[in-house]
Amino acid sequence: MKLFMIIDKILGDFQRIIEYPKLGFQSSIEILDNEIADYHFLISKGYYLHLL
Repeated sequence: MKLFMIIDKILGDFQRIIEYPKLGFQSSIEILDNEIADYHFLISKGYYLHLL
């Protein structure tokens, strides 16, 4: 599996960690501001295939 696809899948998982608590599917956890900034940076670089 190529590195791009691995990062893309991890980013999709991270998005679910953010979004699922809002939908009642899991408990929320603290996500740091720099983690959110990195998340948005990777999306801007084209890592969005596994996002909701």
